[in-house]
Amino acid sequence: MAKRISIGTWAYTIGPYQTDPVPFEEVCSKLKELKFDGLELGAFNFHAKAHPNYYNCPTKESRQAVLETMQKYGLEFSGIAADLWNYPGHEIHLADAVDGGAGYISEFRKLLDFTCDLGITVFRVDTVQDPKILLGAGQADIDTARGNVIKIWKEAAKIAADRGVDLSWEFEPGFVFNRPSDVIRIINEIDEPNFGAMFDTCHAYTVGVVGAKQTGGPQETV
Repeated sequence: MAKRISIGTWAYTIGPYQTDPVPFEEVCSKLKELKFDGLELGAFNFHAKAHPNYYNCPTKESRQAVLETMQKYGLEFSGIAADLWNYPGHEIHLADAVDGGAGYISEFRKLLDFTCDLGITVFRVDTVQDPKILLGAGQADIDTARGNVIKIWKEAAKIAADRGVDLSWEFEPGFVFNRPSDVIRIINEIDEPNFGAMFDTCHAYTVGVVGAKQTGGPQETV
């Protein structure tokens, strides 16, 4: 199979672009010009000009329009980074969930519907909470937080499997459970055929070589 290349559109909607995102169609046009094969949709609803997401494309018709834009520029979706982040006005709890994951799963189901309507088959996830939530935590609390992640993601993976979608965890220093042993343990304990890791080489270096922002146990490097 020929190698293909895509880029995450979140790169043009957050960080320096968060207050003025590059319009989605402009991104698509430029990617075609640069001969990209596709994109990972950054489906975050941060701004009036946010890229397509569950909230600004609420109907089948609006989602079909997104597909038509992709077809217009000859692009395919490599995946989706949906808005399961926790920030003011948009509370999402995973590691620190106290509801058994009900809130997370409820939001996940909605975002999965959007994902499937666009024909996307890879759904990226993060552990949501900042690593600092484990600073000073005892082992029992650390185990509870890890158990929350495993339980909730296992349920999400089963739901996604029924829709033909894979879950891909992009571990990184900015989110909790970023030590190499934690990454391996969580994936192994979820143990679902459609759940795995998205290997970002920068993130792998910062967590595996630098040991950046690690909490929940001794610093680890490989």
